[in-house]
Amino acid sequence: MITMSRNIAQDLRAMIDKEISEAGPVWTAAEIAARVVAKLRVYDPELLTKWLDAHAVPVVRETVNAISRAERTAVRARPIKSTSKFQQAVARHEGGDKTALSGWLSTDYVVNDDNQRKRLGDMERHDLLYAASAYTKRAKYSSMQAAFLRALSDRVGAGTVEQVFSDEDLARLWHSLS
Repeated sequence: MITMSRNIAQDLRAMIDKEISEAGPVWTAAEIAARVVAKLRVYDPELLTKWLDAHAVPVVRETVNAISRAERTAVRARPIKSTSKFQQAVARHEGGDKTALSGWLSTDYVVNDDNQRKRLGDMERHDLLYAASAYTKRAKYSSMQAAFLRALSDRVGAGTVEQVFSDEDLARLWHSLS
C-alpha cells in the first residue's frame, strides 16, 4: 500500500539500482526497464501507475523528440543522386511544387532555449544559427567523449577500465581533456 509519505521516484530508483546491480557487467537499458516493469506489474502495480502518471508528460515529450530525430535522420538519409537533380528539385519547389524537396522543409529543429521547434521551411536566420550552435555544442561534447574513451583504451590494454583506473583517476583524466 502506498502511503502519503512514499517517495515514488526514490522507490523506483531503488528498484532500478537493484536490477542494474544484479544484471552483471553487460546490460541494456531496455532489459533493465523490462525487468523493472514486469516486477512492478506483479509486486507493486500502484507504484508503476503512479510513476507513469507523474511522468506522462515527459515520457510523451521524449517520444515526440524521438519521432522528430527519426524524421530528420530519414530525410538526411534519402539519396540525392546528383547536384543537378537537387537543383531541379529546388527549381520545382520555387515554382510551387511543395513536395519537390521531399521532407527537408518540413523537418523540425529546436530554435531557442525554451525548446520550441520550427519547421526548417519556417526558420529565420536567428533560428538557423541557434540550431547550428546546438549541433556544434553536441559535436564538441561528443568529440570530447570520443577522445576520453580513446585515451582510456590506450591505457587499458587487455584489461578493464576498473583494473586500471579509479573514479578519481577518471575524473582527473576527464578534466584534463576539457
